[in-house]
Amino acid sequence: MRRKKINNMRYFIAIDFPEKIIEELLHIQQKVKKANLFDGKFVEAENLHLTLRFLGELDKGCSYGFDRLTTSAQKKTNIKKCAHSDASTALSTKGCAHPDASSTLSTKGCARPELVEGNERNELLDLIQGSLKMIQFKPFTMKLGGLGVFVPERPRVLWVDLIGEEIYSLQKQIEWAVNPFVASEEKPFVSHITLARIKHVYDIHKLMRVIDETSAESLTFSVDKFILKQSELTPDGPIYRDVACYPAKNL
Repeated sequence: MRRKKINNMRYFIAIDFPEKIIEELLHIQQKVKKANLFDGKFVEAENLHLTLRFLGELDKGCSYGFDRLTTSAQKKTNIKKCAHSDASTALSTKGCAHPDASSTLSTKGCARPELVEGNERNELLDLIQGSLKMIQFKPFTMKLGGLGVFVPERPRVLWVDLIGEEIYSLQKQIEWAVNPFVASEEKPFVSHITLARIKHVYDIHKLMRVIDETSAESLTFSVDKFILKQSELTPDGPIYRDVACYPAKNL
């Protein structure tokens, strides 16, 4: 019997990493795997990223977003405030997937915004893209930190810390930009990279000792853009696609 395909489409905002960072993260994963201290799933190399904001399903099944969209449409002044521009600019897709062509920063890998329900444009996604497009930030540097777990008493996620104050400023701008259109986050933002999702720990004390003794090489990398991504859930795991890139600006 063939398994039914899962085709839920969800969206999130993230930062991707250069090859040297991915290689170091895979090296750490291998160290932890060899210890064989828990049952779980390690994140694949192509799916390693820093999530800045999870948006969820931005379609007509998302009543919250479309209720907010309807309210905003009835109050044009609110649209101007939320999208940082007039309504026609917010609903336009020009420049959303491919920002200012004069920018010297790369937007390679960015696709045009996803169409939903045949040829019908996802208006909520368009509004979010228009709002994100107005964010301004300078390129900045981050570096890898130590290992940790959520929650130590009953670990469910193994992660690597990312160090850099500027990322919190950027995340606040993103939060402000999307807040009019999606539900607010219940938990505060924590700058980290998920390495593995843990189902069952065989020996919690040994696991915590391995985490304390394992450290990432202090590598640095530049953040010069953030990306709006689409996640398609499948029986074999999520498939990520880039929807739009938003490069830093030399302010």
